[in-house]
Amino acid sequence: MDFMEYEDEASFSWDAGMKYKNEHTTILFTNAALKRLRKTRETKSSTYIYLAYHGLHDDEQALTHIERDVDLKLWKSLDEFFNYTDRRLNFGKALSILDSEIGLILDYMKEEMHRRDYLIVFHSDNGGSPCARHICGNNMPYRGMKFSDFEGALKVPAFMYSPTLFGKRGIIGRKYRGLMHHVDWIATFLQVAGVPDYHAQLNATTFDSVGHWNALLDVAVSLKSEKYAVRDTIYFSLSDDSYVIRQDNFKLIYGYENDTWYSTKTEYEHLSNCYSGLTDYYLFDLDLDPTETNNLFYHSEYRHIREKLLTAGRNAYSDQAIVFEKTRVLNDDSAYYNSSLAYAWLNSSSTSIKFPAPWDCNTLYLDVL
Repeated sequence: MDFMEYEDEASFSWDAGMKYKNEHTTILFTNAALKRLRKTRETKSSTYIYLAYHGLHDDEQALTHIERDVDLKLWKSLDEFFNYTDRRLNFGKALSILDSEIGLILDYMKEEMHRRDYLIVFHSDNGGSPCARHICGNNMPYRGMKFSDFEGALKVPAFMYSPTLFGKRGIIGRKYRGLMHHVDWIATFLQVAGVPDYHAQLNATTFDSVGHWNALLDVAVSLKSEKYAVRDTIYFSLSDDSYVIRQDNFKLIYGYENDTWYSTKTEYEHLSNCYSGLTDYYLFDLDLDPTETNNLFYHSEYRHIREKLLTAGRNAYSDQAIVFEKTRVLNDDSAYYNSSLAYAWLNSSSTSIKFPAPWDCNTLYLDVL
């Protein structure tokens, strides 16, 4: 689906999306996915569908469609029983639409694709935001929220479903305990597809993705001793003076903002008022303390772990930083959109050395000359 139309950057507009006005994107995306699946069935071909729903984001316009598309009597009774906040109730309504639409896709797969091997992966991209204006998520019992560096932002729910690939092996319902990052789906899907020598396909010197498929099928990985057999380290964020690193069971948050635990019964102020704004330093043993209540950073007995992770962060930043010989800072949005070649890079230092980060709100728009 294309909501945009343009011949060049100067003629960019959203006019193509006007034909979808007053439609819920969750439903639109489902219809597009079902159309793709029907074509796959008719042509007896293979396919890959990346279906990124937007319906649970904090969007005021979505509320009208939520009221239109959900069973209001049902939600009124649930609200009376659970005593939800209004914004939390909105999240539940939006989630019910998403659940219904995913159900349509599952129904189609079971009815029309039951003779074929297929794999469905469902996961969130980040933790919820309890400080949203209209639709509030929540990450309890984990600490933090979307945009933070605590487990409430980084530890997301996920599941995999396949009646053939899993059912034949008798592992349906098993929990996978391996440490995994979103980037690992690339290598894992290549394994599922039976791509030979997928490491060479990815060019392992530049890709961080590692395949988990064999481990997912191995019951032994459920054991604690095998938890970090496939991946033992994740660099969530790096700069010249701050790091967020997970290595085995330990996680270092060095030089980033503090965050807290958010109750499901409280309606918080908007996002800009939820952060403390205070930079601090943290070290957690996530195997023993998954909700990050006990900061070990200042404990002398964990000094060697702290220094090990700090060294790893400095080395990783040094190895992966990119130096721009000439850059021009674009100071306003119009300059960004009209630029012939623009990149958003993490504002990691005051020098020309910048670390390319996939997710950060504190960015500079740089035009490479």
